[in-house]
Amino acid sequence: PERHANSNYVHPDVISALMASGLRSEVAGALDLSVLRYSNVWEDHAVLSAGLDVKPDDDVLSITSSGDNALNLLLAGEPRSVTAIDMSRAQNAVMELKLAAIRHVPSHHDFLTLLGLDGTSQQRLDLYTSLKPYLPRSSLSYFDSNLAVIQNGLVSSGRLEKYFASFRNDYLYKIVGQCDIDLLFDAQDLEKQQEIFRSFPFDNLKQSFLEFFTSDRLATEGRDPAQMKYIGDFNTGEHMWSRFLTVVNTIPTHNNFYLSWYLRGPAVKTHTVSPYLDEKNFDRLRSLVDRVSVVTDSLETHLQHCSNHTTFSKANLSDIFEYMSEDHSHAMFRALAAKCRPGGRLAYWNLFARRLPPDELLKNQKLKSLTEMARLLHCQDRVYYYSSFHVEEVAMSSN
Repeated sequence: PERHANSNYVHPDVISALMASGLRSEVAGALDLSVLRYSNVWEDHAVLSAGLDVKPDDDVLSITSSGDNALNLLLAGEPRSVTAIDMSRAQNAVMELKLAAIRHVPSHHDFLTLLGLDGTSQQRLDLYTSLKPYLPRSSLSYFDSNLAVIQNGLVSSGRLEKYFASFRNDYLYKIVGQCDIDLLFDAQDLEKQQEIFRSFPFDNLKQSFLEFFTSDRLATEGRDPAQMKYIGDFNTGEHMWSRFLTVVNTIPTHNNFYLSWYLRGPAVKTHTVSPYLDEKNFDRLRSLVDRVSVVTDSLETHLQHCSNHTTFSKANLSDIFEYMSEDHSHAMFRALAAKCRPGGRLAYWNLFARRLPPDELLKNQKLKSLTEMARLLHCQDRVYYYSSFHVEEVAMSSN
């Protein structure tokens, strides 16, 4: 997409300082970037959209992951541009495939079939073959070498999604009947929902969380040891159980497709879906998709190599600070504050590691933490396991 110069010019001295700092990703060298880690975005699009408040004159920077929220932000505010960035060629291949499909598949049903939400393995392969001429070489190479991702259903093929499936099959369904889980999602009010949940074998369910979601198992099966480097002695199992209890008891399940996919898998039809998957949004998404560009790079390198005039106004940063030392995260906040336009916003989650901007950015009013708004949004977060949600606003002036 065309890059728009804007009046909120970033002084060359600021960019030079960033370049001289030599910021390099701490995690990139430790991760196998050919592994598809996420085939869905497990961050509530509604929380993110409310926090960023995207407008038509915004230029959005978004961590790609599997692309869901880059596309959801495109729908939410119809911004001028969305730049989806990820260091993983596998994650960006998923995004490129979705973009090609949105542009070229005959129907919304074909889009769902390609992703593994309908249809057969052969139908998915046929759709992929029809899209090959529209894929960048790197994405084509990834999928040609990993056809099982297409055949088995893209939305189920991420490392984290397979980990969640193991929890369902090896633990959850041996404790709670699938019919009882369905009843939990059929409840139309919180009182009925809580009543159904109280009928579940509480002690056994808690024990399953404590056994399955240890830091060791998360590191070796669900995530990667490099992604768990900075959590210290954080009790991940207790945290996951505590957050699960909170969400099941305080947030309606009947429209929580995140929790449904987690407890029942993506094959079960839900009352609501991610906006980019909603049939009523498909034509509009198709009309907007050319505003999206995809960058395969670390965020650190991208920020340093952008030209002085290439800034953004809103940023979805996922939980990237989780994988950084506190000093490195502080350097990243400084770089982001320098490149984000005045009045812009940065949104991110904390999971197991607490990461916040350095004090001097807040004291010097370069950033303003929208603490109460973010706290209230986190209370509505349908993805149960995050510790906190944060929104930082960039100062309107460079005082």
